[in-house]
Amino acid sequence: MSQLQYSPLRSISLPMAAGAVIEPGDGVCLNASAFAVPAAEAPALKTIGKAVHRGADNTGGANGDVRVVVYRSGPEGFAYANSTGADEIGNEHLGLPCYWAGPRTVALTDGEGARSPAGYVAKLEGGAVFVEHPIAMD
Repeated sequence: MSQLQYSPLRSISLPMAAGAVIEPGDGVCLNASAFAVPAAEAPALKTIGKAVHRGADNTGGANGDVRVVVYRSGPEGFAYANSTGADEIGNEHLGLPCYWAGPRTVALTDGEGARSPAGYVAKLEGGAVFVEHPIAMD
């Protein structure tokens, strides 16, 4: 069986990294070994999507012991918290890339190479940034 399993609901089941915990609502990335981890302010992660309905816990497990269901993208992207200060995303940033500042927060800049790309800013609404996740953005 291949490592990636697709369903018709635009979701994908991914094997998780050893010790990883992904909560519902977290952005999900692949690490350098191609195992799912929660989005984080870290370089070299490849964004896959969002754990929408439920997360998964691989605490104490080896790479691949647990799988997490990740949704690729919603019709208008997925909502995440906005950063503040110089990294706050505004309407003038629609269509531009944004970067992970945490598992549920995106930022305008890559933090001088410290952050991985999250996707593209699709819209802003109610203080949230809606992000479109392209396939394995790096």
